[in-house]
Formats: sequence, structure tokens, C-alpha cells
Amino acid sequence: MPYGYPSHPKTLGEHLRKARMDRAMNQGFVAHLLGCTEQTIRFWEQDKCRPRSQQMAKLIEFLGYDPLPEVSTLGQRLLRYRQQHGLTQRGLARKLKVDPSSIWAWETEEHKPSPKSMLLIQQLLGE
Repeated sequence: MPYGYPSHPKTLGEHLRKARMDRAMNQGFVAHLLGCTEQTIRFWEQDKCRPRSQQMAKLIEFLGYDPLPEVSTLGQRLLRYRQQHGLTQRGLARKLKVDPSSIWAWETEEHKPSPKSMLLIQQLLGE
């Protein structure tokens, strides 16, 4: 095994490093594929920072799977949906026809959605 190869990845960075090494790609090439800098890839692999939602969708596509743990709360499910689809809070708000502050409040669980909004969210999430 090459030095630093994560045979049993646990973190997002380890999943990225394993996929990159399995494909014999360097960080610069992966950065080009994902539309970011080599330093960004290095920081992600070292778990020094996390991808933004817009970047997460490309990362999931590169990996071929979502490496993040299962989620259970509504706020976590909304955040995961945004990440998987590369949406900002503003982008998801447009999709649901609500104010972006509502998305923030639901994701942080500061407020619960109204019954009308909840129906839209359930349709969006396929529930």
C-alpha cells in the first residue's frame, strides 16, 4: 500500500484520498476535474476544511457515492439534499419558493416549516 493510503476511510478527506489514489491521480488533476485548486484538494484530504454545497455535488459525482453519514432530522436532510444537488440556501429557497432565511432556519432547526412548506419539502425529498 502506498504511504497515506486509507484502506478503511472514515472521514470525507480519507474517502477522497482513497478514490484519488485508487485511480492513480494526483491532487492537481483531481482539482482540475472538480474545478478547484490543488490546495483545496489537499485541505479536504487533510480534513482541514469541508467543501461548500456547490462543490460537494461534484465531489459525490467523482467518488460515485455519498461518503457522509446517514442523517435523520429534517434540517440534516435538507442540508444533505443541497449538498447532493450543489445548491446554496438561496438556490434551494428559489426551488421551494420561500425566503432563504427559511432554509437557514429549517436547517439549523430554529423553526419548523409550516404545513404547506412541509408538503413541498416532502415532495422535494421524495418522502
